[in-house]
Amino acid sequence: MNQQLLSQWFGLTDKTWPPEPYALLGLAAGETDLQRIEQQVHQRMAKLRSYQLSHPEEATEGMNRVAQAFIALMECCAKASVKAPVAVTTATATLPRPKPPAVPVAPANEDTSITSQTKLDWKQAPPPVRAQAVKRKSDPAMPVGILEPEAARSESTLAAPSLQDQAVSEQQLIIGLAQESPEATSGLGTLNAVLERVDVTRRLLLAWKSAGKYLANPKRKLTRPAERTDFKRRLDGLNEAIEDFPKFVGRPGKPGYRVVALSHLDMTPEMFNSMDEAARQQLAADWTLAHKVLLSHRKLLCRTFRTLRHQSIFGLAYHASECFVNEHPVVSGLVGLVVAVAAGCTLLERKKKQGREKKKIEI
Repeated sequence: MNQQLLSQWFGLTDKTWPPEPYALLGLAAGETDLQRIEQQVHQRMAKLRSYQLSHPEEATEGMNRVAQAFIALMECCAKASVKAPVAVTTATATLPRPKPPAVPVAPANEDTSITSQTKLDWKQAPPPVRAQAVKRKSDPAMPVGILEPEAARSESTLAAPSLQDQAVSEQQLIIGLAQESPEATSGLGTLNAVLERVDVTRRLLLAWKSAGKYLANPKRKLTRPAERTDFKRRLDGLNEAIEDFPKFVGRPGKPGYRVVALSHLDMTPEMFNSMDEAARQQLAADWTLAHKVLLSHRKLLCRTFRTLRHQSIFGLAYHASECFVNEHPVVSGLVGLVVAVAAGCTLLERKKKQGREKKKIEI
């Protein structure tokens, strides 16, 4: 393999191979725009495909490196969007130690601890015991690095969320994207629009399940020639089905973007087999989450269809107008302003008419 030729194709000043992901894709260090990253990846892939016949080994190596760089940068963007957890300080040695209560100590030059009694009083009662200096007890030792009970309790409250909390947050994310987001609820004003969305969702679900035969299993690799051909066919079907679908899945920052991005790159079986275990697990997790979002959106469509199917003409008109207002807030605001101005003009004209009639009555 000619590494200098690859460096020349990518326009790299540094001839070392493999280069850094940002340098390989021609991006500035720290770039977090996923659309910009995907655009550069497509340009690199298109250039490498033009050399597949003349330099097949170098072109395959370059495609594999571009795919690995794309996966690495997607990981960096995903980690940058996650907030750092709250740090818990465990150094208890620097905490101020509580002072022990003061113990009164009798002076050394006094005979007794009671000075108000006289010798006559002592004849009737024995003198008090001489007060001895009370030894001050040393402070209990505090082991360094061991949390106090309160600190331990505070650390437990800041611990990582449980599996149940994670499941609840994931369910909220799925419902928020599939049933409550503007992308998911827009375009459902009429019964025909709902039926069209149902058809698009059904086709995407079939294509998604078909691609999941290889993408949902992190340990799956393509070994037979028939699997390589089938893998390419399933990815092409996924690309066709995702084109007309709303942008709440398979887009930058949304579930399924990793799957769709790799399918847009025309990922070859060699590129798929060269992915490491961590990348495969993340790809499978992304496929699973997007599949749950699609199933949740299908529930919304079924519920909307059952509701509109039993509505009258007036109910359908009201639903369509409500959807139009929600999807076009600016237009609805202008319509409301026009209606308010018209109502104000009508009220003003009515008051003027009443004033003229009152004057005629007085005359």
